[in-house]
Amino acid sequence: MVNYFLYITHITGFLPLLVFLFNLKENRNKSIRVIIYYIVYSLINEGILAFLRSEVYKGGKEIEAIIVASFTILEYFFFAFFLYSSLNNKRNKKALQIGSIIFGISSILNLYSNLHSSPKIEVFDTLTVSISAITLIVFCLVFLFEKIQKPEIGFIYAKKSFWIVIGIMIYFSGTFFLFLQYSELSEKEQENFWIINWFCIIIKNIFFAIAFYLPEENSNSIPDNASELFYLNDQD
Repeated sequence: MVNYFLYITHITGFLPLLVFLFNLKENRNKSIRVIIYYIVYSLINEGILAFLRSEVYKGGKEIEAIIVASFTILEYFFFAFFLYSSLNNKRNKKALQIGSIIFGISSILNLYSNLHSSPKIEVFDTLTVSISAITLIVFCLVFLFEKIQKPEIGFIYAKKSFWIVIGIMIYFSGTFFLFLQYSELSEKEQENFWIINWFCIIIKNIFFAIAFYLPEENSNSIPDNASELFYLNDQD
């Protein structure tokens, strides 16, 4: 069962990339392309980690800890950039900038502490992942709240940004408590519960693939005085 989910996770990791390549004309937006850069980086990162965890590599845990921490940090900033590009309210954008600065500083300090101060190097940084998850979940909700407040022509689920944000939110919501308690679990429990992470990655990849399949988004926002214009036309 565990191997089954692992294989599906690896296969679906290429799914968004394939859909993107077959639908290049509909994915020219820069913020959308940031997500494909993230996917390519994720695939490369998985290959590096597979090598570091193989019997071929005989080094210590320092490199693996740096690779994992770097992925957490870069993953956050890939998603934060997309959310920043998708938000409309300037205050929300500013709040995301401040949150990202705090996250960046705290994650770097935590990595330095892990490598130099801890008696035992922890490959998986629970604190950094938790801060990343909370911040991204909050701003995914902010994005959805903005969409509710600003009516648009057409359905929200016809937008690329909707599927990407939902994919991000489901992934971090589904794995939050797993990552939060990961360091407290035994090795056997970590192996058993890691299937939750794979399942959430599969869903995230499927949602990203749906986003890349959809046509390019157009600006179809309803004007703020749309109701007044409708009323005046109705009177005529």
